[in-house]
Amino acid sequence: MLFSVVMVAMMLPGQLGIIGFYKEIQAMHLLNNYLALIIPTISNCFAVFFYKQFIDGALPNELIEAAVMDGCGELKIFHRIVLPLVVPALVTQGVPDVFDLEENYMYEFLDSDIIADLSYMNFEELTKDYFDFQIASMKDSDGRFKTLSFQSSPVCFWYLRDAAEEWLGTSDPAEISAMLGDWETVIAKGEEIYEKSNGEVSLWPNITEMVKVDAFSFDPLVKDGKLVISDDWMGLLDNMRTMYESKANAELGSWGSDWAAAWNDGKLIFRVMPSWDFFTDWEKNAGNVGVATPFRASYEGATGICVYDKTDKKDLAAKFLAYVASDDFQKINADSYNQVPASKAVCDALAESSSSEDFGGQNLMATYSEICNKVVGITPDKYTRSVQNLFQKWATDGIKAGKDNAGVIEDFKKALHDQYPEVVID
Repeated sequence: MLFSVVMVAMMLPGQLGIIGFYKEIQAMHLLNNYLALIIPTISNCFAVFFYKQFIDGALPNELIEAAVMDGCGELKIFHRIVLPLVVPALVTQGVPDVFDLEENYMYEFLDSDIIADLSYMNFEELTKDYFDFQIASMKDSDGRFKTLSFQSSPVCFWYLRDAAEEWLGTSDPAEISAMLGDWETVIAKGEEIYEKSNGEVSLWPNITEMVKVDAFSFDPLVKDGKLVISDDWMGLLDNMRTMYESKANAELGSWGSDWAAAWNDGKLIFRVMPSWDFFTDWEKNAGNVGVATPFRASYEGATGICVYDKTDKKDLAAKFLAYVASDDFQKINADSYNQVPASKAVCDALAESSSSEDFGGQNLMATYSEICNKVVGITPDKYTRSVQNLFQKWATDGIKAGKDNAGVIEDFKKALHDQYPEVVID
């Protein structure tokens, strides 16, 4: 059925939708804006359809099954098996001059020769007003600027004001931040709320989201090609175990319907969310949402723009990236899509007059800027985020299975070796 829909859509002449497309772009306030050209191209499904058909015909399922049997994870299968075998298809569709990389996977590719060193476009001047952690995160392992970030995505505590008022005694974000200054107080307050509500209300969603709060305050798990599990990470493991065994923990799976419903109904006090959100019932809770600053600063889900190293359009690419880095674009992106600017100067300027009715009149940009200023600036490598995700998975699964810390770490090390056999593990 889906295949048929795609085929029908591809058969329709583009001219039939020109008037409707113009009206849509006008309604989105994107006239005379590069995004009016970019967004429709991004949504074009032909290349995806083409690659899918090529993979179905050229890639035996037995090859994938063999890789799984050998212990390969999905990312490793894609990078080491699928991608090399579909190069002919990639070449036929052409390599884009400029492309995006999502933060979770970006650092797998930044050291690649296919991505241009952006020093040719006076990159440091373009990003001179950026947050410190953004400056660090746009570099490859050799310290070369390889990508341009245009959003910051700071991680926050989201809550419903009426629920916070009832169970925490305040809906003021500053007071909530001051009240919950570490995991010990979060757990203690959560147990208190559970008892007062007769088990109807939980403070914390699940132990997995604890990693989102702590991750970028600790040294990376892999440094100089060697696994180093610091006391900070072991302390987080202990805190996750304490949370799991406590009544503060709702243990609702992130991004699931139960998780979203519990929060929208005031049965779950906190969600750990970046500045973007797709799960709030705004018809029900408009004006009732608050955002508090966590006790550690972190971010999730930033996107980087890269330039193909072999393109003959580097001058045009430089102009496009200059526009994305400009104050004008960063302000438009913030106003239109509620994305936090990568530029500290723009974020601070917006904070001077920022007020959101959906968030009870809260100055969100001031809150976001405060968090972004505290995020530790590190230059991630291909291991940083993916190994962090591995730790998150095996810590969560191990604690739920009743394993002690030694068992959790043993499983984590095995998974790390399977995915990155070159990493030195003691």
